[in-house]
Amino acid sequence: MIKMAQLEDIRKMYFMEGLSIREFNRRTGIHRDTTSKYISMEEPKPPKYRLTKERKHPVLGPYIPMIKQIIEDDKTRHRKQRHTGTKIFETLKAEGFTGGYNTVMDYLRKEYRKQREAFLPLEFELGAYAETDWIEAYFYLKGKETKAHVFVMKLRGSGGFYARAYPFEKQEAFFDGHIKCFEFMNGVPYKIAYDNLKTAVKKILEGSSREEQEQFIALRTHYLYESVFCRPAKGSDKGGVENAGKEVVRKFFVPYPEVDSFEELNEYLHNECVKLLKTIRNGRRKRLH
Repeated sequence: MIKMAQLEDIRKMYFMEGLSIREFNRRTGIHRDTTSKYISMEEPKPPKYRLTKERKHPVLGPYIPMIKQIIEDDKTRHRKQRHTGTKIFETLKAEGFTGGYNTVMDYLRKEYRKQREAFLPLEFELGAYAETDWIEAYFYLKGKETKAHVFVMKLRGSGGFYARAYPFEKQEAFFDGHIKCFEFMNGVPYKIAYDNLKTAVKKILEGSSREEQEQFIALRTHYLYESVFCRPAKGSDKGGVENAGKEVVRKFFVPYPEVDSFEELNEYLHNECVKLLKTIRNGRRKRLH
């Protein structure tokens, strides 16, 4: 039986490097029928985040035909000029939609899963390299002071970042944080830097080598990106996201947000990340003039 790491290599060589099955067979010695089988098989899925039951969105119902038409129209447009998730959400709001961003993204996630392209065009600039980190922050949950574990992903080139809050740092939250960040970014970075956290690393080996958790390899195999790990006790190796984490606490959790659920807290964090990204972009435009 093929190992997850081998499956990852096959998928990367075929989908990212553009190797033909014949060339792959020449390089690796793996028979072309075997290669074809693993390329065509359904890619591995990361564990789902199961804190809440799957939500139904009756408020979105009247707008589904509009979303489907946007997606259909985008098939004829240049890749960089297709609608992002944020643009679709803003279009629906202009038409009277009163639901939240996550409601729209829940639907888009299911819709795009049916197609070969899992995501909309990359919205951030220079999205080649990202860093991730967990931070802790406090907020009022139904009037009670509560700790949030906040997953932060920052793209080096863009200056933008995304934050998502959870009640714990378990592997399912770690993976869900990736998925929500990719959706917000409308794409997947080529490379992501990590601490040596247990949700990703089984064992630190010599030098930069790591024995990784099987489900973490499945996540990376599904989204086809490279992972790099900081030197032990060297968080400064990813100083960009360390600073982003401080900014999340300073800007989004002072004073304490007052919400009734983690879902409401994440709607708030999403809106604040959108505002911050727009500010960064507007600042760049001014400097260019």
